[in-house]
Amino acid sequence: MLKQTEIAKRLDISDALLSMIISGERNITYKLAKKLNKITRIEVDFWMTAKQEDLKKAFTQIRLSLHLGNNSQRVETREEMATGESK
Repeated sequence: MLKQTEIAKRLDISDALLSMIISGERNITYKLAKKLNKITRIEVDFWMTAKQEDLKKAFTQIRLSLHLGNNSQRVETREEMATGESK
């Protein structure tokens, strides 16, 4: 699995900022949401409105997806995370 530092580099943000976003201390900006959309193909709206627990799950999936070398792997939506069902 990729480390948080490597994801931060891909997003062109500091590791500290990514940590604050995942912990709920900082919000995702529109600019960052667009970058996340580009690598995950999840709507910008999800990234702008996601709850902290959803962000943690999504970033865990991103770490796994990028580790496996599949940058375009689809990450589950909030609803899929809540129900445990994937499309």
